[in-house]
Amino acid sequence: MKAGVAKRKITPDRTVEMSGYGFREQPMQGVHDDIWVRCVSLEQDGRQVAICSIEILSLEDDQVQRIRESVASAGYRPEDMILSCTHTHGGPAVQYLRLCGTPSPEYQDFLIESISQCILEAGQSRQECLLSVGAASSGLGVNRRKPSPRGLLHELNPDGHTEPELVAAQLKRPDGEVMATIFNYGCHGVCMGADNRLITGDWPGRAARSLEAEFNAPALFLQGCSGDVNPFTRDTYETVDVVAAKATDAVHAALAKARPVEGAFENWRETVALPVEMPPSEAELQALLARIQSRPKSEWQWMDKLDAAWSNAVLENSRDARRREIEMEIGGVRLMSPQQSVFEIVWIGAEAFSTYASHIKENSRPAPVMVTAYTNGNIGYLPDARAFPEGGYEVEEAYKLYGYQMITAKSEDIVLKALGISA
Repeated sequence: MKAGVAKRKITPDRTVEMSGYGFREQPMQGVHDDIWVRCVSLEQDGRQVAICSIEILSLEDDQVQRIRESVASAGYRPEDMILSCTHTHGGPAVQYLRLCGTPSPEYQDFLIESISQCILEAGQSRQECLLSVGAASSGLGVNRRKPSPRGLLHELNPDGHTEPELVAAQLKRPDGEVMATIFNYGCHGVCMGADNRLITGDWPGRAARSLEAEFNAPALFLQGCSGDVNPFTRDTYETVDVVAAKATDAVHAALAKARPVEGAFENWRETVALPVEMPPSEAELQALLARIQSRPKSEWQWMDKLDAAWSNAVLENSRDARRREIEMEIGGVRLMSPQQSVFEIVWIGAEAFSTYASHIKENSRPAPVMVTAYTNGNIGYLPDARAFPEGGYEVEEAYKLYGYQMITAKSEDIVLKALGISA
């Protein structure tokens, strides 16, 4: 196997609006820490894969397509690329989210060019390498959906589900020099809240920089299925350091258990069609708007603002807002030796709940698996089926930021079947 690595700074060089929170004052006020795109390009027996870690919230489908087209001349097929966003809530707006910062077209172009060039640069510097993979338990994430007599609360729930392990891989030259570290775990990049107006990679960026300082080589974080998971502590830059330190401790523990893996690449990609709920009728939306607009705007709460913006968007775009299904990409890269998987990276183009990672890993044992969400696009939240009757932000509200319609509870079964899994 051969590997090449590259890294490019993607910090905005001018003032832009930020993403991640709808109730944040705009625009950015400065930079706390630089943000980066990092890439590992692997090749084995004529097959290749580009693994990218991008320190932003998420990418639009058309932005993913532009990157794919930019590197196609180097032989990369869509299934050969993993464009994984770390989901920091302290980055520039890139994907359009209603009321969550207006993306700068100039910055979007800069970012797409930077990612494309990083992939090409990594592919041009390949050399022989050895790959090892390991896993270790980590308690840095806590479920954020808490049942209560008052309904589902958006609060930490220590009894809720999280990913049980962090998976880490390391690429080394034959002489033992580290070329790159890749680590994967599902936990939202939200140590810093809506009051933060400084660009930051949040805890994933801090952890990556710490590992880079230690190993003198790029460190790529692949955000996992963190749709229902937050850090165990948050709200200050001190907590960023604390959470990042817990992550790097788990990386060290995983690498201490790492075993060499080798084989041939088997890359795949599939588009799944997920059923969606129909929005309210035009009359119902007009009635909702009338109720909201009957009060002075100074009295509007956050959900009033979102409901008004979403209702108007549905009324103005009735054709796009009343589809029967939404398409989402999934895929993966398997390392096969000879007919058995010895390592796999599975990717999902959504904010998947942590149970998806558990299903995938249970189905793939004993081979180690990284499951990365927010990859090659992001349709919004992908809850598990049991979350729908519980309700809550991820089920009842967030889809209004992303678009027009929410997927249904049947989506879990469709996705798992496409992955070859019976829930």
